[in-house]
Amino acid sequence: MSVQGGHGAPGRESSRLDVLADLTAEMQARIVPPLCGEQQFEPSFPPFDPDLPDADALHFGIPPSPPDPAARQLWQRMVAPPLRILPFRPEDVRLRSDIVHGLLRGFGQGEDRADAGPEQAGAAAPPGRLASSANWSGAAILARRGERYIQVLGSWAVPAVRAGKGDGPWVCSTWIGLDGLRRWMTSMPQMGTTQSLGDTGEPRPANFPWFQWWLRGRSLQLPVPINIHVSPGDRVYCAVTRLPVNQPQPGQENHVQFFFRNGSTATHLVYRAPPDDRMGAPVPSRGASAQWILERPTALHDSPNGKVAEGDLYPLPDFAVAGPDSFAASLAPSPDFAPVVATLEAPALAPSLGFRTPRLLRMVERLRGPARVAVIAVPSRDTVRPIRVTYRG
Repeated sequence: MSVQGGHGAPGRESSRLDVLADLTAEMQARIVPPLCGEQQFEPSFPPFDPDLPDADALHFGIPPSPPDPAARQLWQRMVAPPLRILPFRPEDVRLRSDIVHGLLRGFGQGEDRADAGPEQAGAAAPPGRLASSANWSGAAILARRGERYIQVLGSWAVPAVRAGKGDGPWVCSTWIGLDGLRRWMTSMPQMGTTQSLGDTGEPRPANFPWFQWWLRGRSLQLPVPINIHVSPGDRVYCAVTRLPVNQPQPGQENHVQFFFRNGSTATHLVYRAPPDDRMGAPVPSRGASAQWILERPTALHDSPNGKVAEGDLYPLPDFAVAGPDSFAASLAPSPDFAPVVATLEAPALAPSLGFRTPRLLRMVERLRGPARVAVIAVPSRDTVRPIRVTYRG
């Protein structure tokens, strides 16, 4: 199943709309009904208790509090009043049909190797070393010895973008997510913002927040825009949380809560694990990695100017510098290990508070005339941001 562009024959456009309608209905069915309606927390409201039980946090519409004090500082900024929380409802689903996010596309260990494609886990470099990818740049941290991440939190400023190389349209997305770094990680919930310049064939805002649960074995999956306005320079907060068994209701499991905030407005939803196309069984996230990524999304149809073909990665816009100002990922308790949190808190990336050395991912592009590989986005350690991604064009 594919979404064909809306610039061809009427029959093709009708087929595209039918596919979107089917996907919309399927995604609406995966949204768990919210436990409460709109809520307003004024400045006089006392700070949320960091020891608030998970069930109470979900009732308020906020992410569960992480166990580590350093990560809690980010969480407290994320939920601090004044705060208006709007539940995301099934009828709010409006799919974006011009872009899709996906698994890391790696170039392997050497730049002279052919692009290994979307099935290749291109982050096998030793800890702290640069790995190359065709579509991701940023940093990821891996759980070890059976441990699993249950939550990832992040805040960053929405990048302002300018025209990059080529004729456009230019698109990049900035997001946090769980899993997706390695080939066997088949289920990846993610959430963030997209920034674009030029006509992608979609009459929607150039800057918008979204969530997506990517799944290997799904023929088509689209980001779901969130109805909160964002502009370049806005500081946004995102949280993706794997919920424990019996949350938000008794007998439920493998659900994920998505939370997004810009300014004093936030939204939240709980989402059921999506099924694969072959067996129809839900495929839950395992929490084997956590990451902050700047991505080149994939085009789902030809661009109106004919410069980007269906299935191509969009050209990268000039975003100057991007990266999270705070990031934290919580590990689940296990029989052998106490709860621990991996944190990337400015001003340094030195190991502390259980921090795991990240895999740094630079984005590269294969060029012709002469044939070569060019680095177009590179991450580095920063005294201001835990990860700094710089546009190289």
